[in-house]
Amino acid sequence: MFPLPPIVAAALAGLAALLATYLPRPAWLARALNGVAAATPLGWYLIGVILGPSLGLLDAKLLDACTPALACAIGWIAARAGATLVAPRPPEERRSAGALAFTGLALVIPAALLFSAGRLLPPALAPAWKPLPAVIATLAAALVVAGATDARTTIAALLAATGALVTLLPHAHRVDLVHAAAWAGFAVGGAATSALVAARLARRAPSHFPATIAGIGLAAGIGLASGTSPLLVCALTGAALARWSPAHVRLAVDFRATEPVAAAALWIAAGAMFGGALPAAAITAVLLSLVPLVGRLSGGAASSDHALGLAIVLSFTLTAATALGPLGPTIRTAAALALLLTAAVPVLFAAAGRLTSRHPRPEVSV
Repeated sequence: MFPLPPIVAAALAGLAALLATYLPRPAWLARALNGVAAATPLGWYLIGVILGPSLGLLDAKLLDACTPALACAIGWIAARAGATLVAPRPPEERRSAGALAFTGLALVIPAALLFSAGRLLPPALAPAWKPLPAVIATLAAALVVAGATDARTTIAALLAATGALVTLLPHAHRVDLVHAAAWAGFAVGGAATSALVAARLARRAPSHFPATIAGIGLAAGIGLASGTSPLLVCALTGAALARWSPAHVRLAVDFRATEPVAAAALWIAAGAMFGGALPAAAITAVLLSLVPLVGRLSGGAASSDHALGLAIVLSFTLTAATALGPLGPTIRTAAALALLLTAAVPVLFAAAGRLTSRHPRPEVSV
């Protein structure tokens, strides 16, 4: 009877979490849950590394069984991004022409760096990924949204990640229009169906939250099963709900309150999947982390979105696992390390700015 199969253990854990929501929470538990939002991505990532490669508790079989839950976490973050895209923005939040030019430049810098590394570095360190353009586009999209985020940047990153995925799909050839149309149909049709289900359920409920969970879960399942990626289908679902469902007008704000839990799950999963060619992953992470540094120096950096960057990479490696083969762990590790370095850039700049005391001492002459 024991140990339980991974899928049964995951189902029991989900049922326990669902039943726990109906129980009164002690003060210490409430403080612990509220602390999830304050925890750094590095902490969750190290927990995943300890539970995964170090102790073997989160092994490959358990992670495979938890793939649907991981897709839902990816979809939750992607739906928030989609809802944010259609939300009205005040004029002061609109980017200048120079900042938008940096967004385009940030998509080119990682490609140039990784291409040069593949040509110049020794074979043991060179990120020799094939097909290289799709991997570079995905990593660049993840780092762009982490380095300088606004609505247009998010759109560019999602389009870059989607285009990279299309190039890796076995049926994504110019001559195969039937499969391409089916792929687009699953993406648009799945998002429309999921948004319709969530909107209809929300009309009859006092709170739209259960209906939203049902819609995002359906969208993530369609994206995972059809190969169109949970990231794309859930992002379209979130945008459709925020745009056309009266009950989901404040969807982006509602997602922000619960997103740290989904982000923590993604970081733990990424840590548990740590592996691959570590020298190539380390070199790639350092090269990619130069993107937010350039943005910081050029004044183009805005609010960061590291959870969305990680969701882009994990969705890409899940959907294109067959095409990537043994390169998947290296890509995930490189992206996670690069995003962690990206998160450290603002902290380092802030620490450099605090080298002098904020409370100057008055000079006293004797």
